[in-house]
Amino acid sequence: HDWERRQSEYAARNAERERKHQEWERKQEEWRDRLHAARSRKVELRQGKREQVAHLEEQIDKCQDMLNNARSSDFENRVQGWIDEHRDKIRNAEDFIQELDAQIREIDGKLRH
Repeated sequence: HDWERRQSEYAARNAERERKHQEWERKQEEWRDRLHAARSRKVELRQGKREQVAHLEEQIDKCQDMLNNARSSDFENRVQGWIDEHRDKIRNAEDFIQELDAQIREIDGKLRH
């Protein structure tokens, strides 16, 4: 009976070890899924910011045209203010894009391991 008991205990330990391993694999898969989802969100956000920068650059071009055709210094000052605001927004968006790029690289590094 002792041998049968040990055999049964050994089988139970193996079954528990296998259950824990399957649980670990499931958690690893969930972790990878979360990272992939986060990466996708960041890539989408980065694309949106790039589109914002392109739109702001178009607005600056239009403002430059208005500035060239301005008939009063008041209007010139107002348009120059718009240009400055757009440039500030571009700088902020580009900074955010760099942050997103770093976060995406970090996620890619985690996914490689």
